[in-house]
Amino acid sequence: MNIIELYAVLVMGLLGFWPCIILLFRTLRLSQILMISFERWIQYPLAIKGAFRITRLELLLIFGFIGCNIFALAFRVSSAADFEKRSAVVSAINIIPLFLGGNPNPLFDLIGVSTGSYHLIHYWIGGVAILEGLIHAGMSIQSGGNELKISGILSKRVFSHSSFKIGKGLRLDGPYGRNIDLWNYESVILAAKGMGIAGILSSALFLLDRRNSDTLAKKEQMSFDDNGAIRYKNRIFRDRTRKIVLIWILEDNCQEDWAAAQIRNLQQIDTQAYWQCHYSKKGQDERFFRGAISQATRSPGKHVVITCGDSIFTGTARKVVIELSRLDNPIRFVELDYRPGHRKSRDSELRLQEQGDAGQKTIKKTDEMKKRSA
Repeated sequence: MNIIELYAVLVMGLLGFWPCIILLFRTLRLSQILMISFERWIQYPLAIKGAFRITRLELLLIFGFIGCNIFALAFRVSSAADFEKRSAVVSAINIIPLFLGGNPNPLFDLIGVSTGSYHLIHYWIGGVAILEGLIHAGMSIQSGGNELKISGILSKRVFSHSSFKIGKGLRLDGPYGRNIDLWNYESVILAAKGMGIAGILSSALFLLDRRNSDTLAKKEQMSFDDNGAIRYKNRIFRDRTRKIVLIWILEDNCQEDWAAAQIRNLQQIDTQAYWQCHYSKKGQDERFFRGAISQATRSPGKHVVITCGDSIFTGTARKVVIELSRLDNPIRFVELDYRPGHRKSRDSELRLQEQGDAGQKTIKKTDEMKKRSA
């Protein structure tokens, strides 16, 4: 087996064996211990912070992929022609996963890969494949290979798809995101900042609606079969969820109006909900998160923390989850694919607002003086 065949086997075999490894981690007790350590030290911590945040696992995969390509191109190269041929073959091998990977992808959903990680992997595989293709093309042109001119074939096919007529079929790719299976966790902590409430509010409504559906089905549509066993006419979800904690940090008081209707729906669905309002100082988000998550995960069972917000907010939540997650009390961390940016008030906007308030006060004073003089 030459180096090219070995590289192809490694790339294609990794796609098949990685789901099996993930399933073993989730089933065996010893594997669960390894999985918790793996999540705490490799999968969850960030290697690159900021807007383009990359976890340690993603960085290791990128370096490993680039290293395998360098090894496949440079190991025991006999001549420039051999290097040119290798670059073409390796580029073709890297293109295959790009065609196999759609969005959504059942394989990546099975092993729990987020959409952000999927896009990152897709981006690097495509970039390396293009670079190797350019190397092959440049060396082929420099060596003066056989010239081949084909014109009109690609452009004709592109222009044939440019016109869309009524009656033609259209395929929509989606939905984006992934199924986190929140109903399999006893405690669900949903944390959002600013516009991030749009990413998690539907999950809270969904879980409460499932619980109320089970309650109504058990009360109104219960029957017994011939053996005396209880049967229900409608479907019973039987979710494990016993506690839902919704944390929303406002960047401005006006943001409360964005989700006012949905918050009222939550209050109508769960009449026993317990609401708290905290006014924390700047820089105390980590302390607040540690207290809220620690209190919510004291009960036995599986716990999950879902975050949606800017990089600073999700980074703080990620750090707290890593510190609180233990072998006897594991906590899963999930950052949603929707990542709103940080909203900053501009100085010019504040000046205009202050000028407007001052102008309104001046108008009120002049009106009062006119009324008194009259």
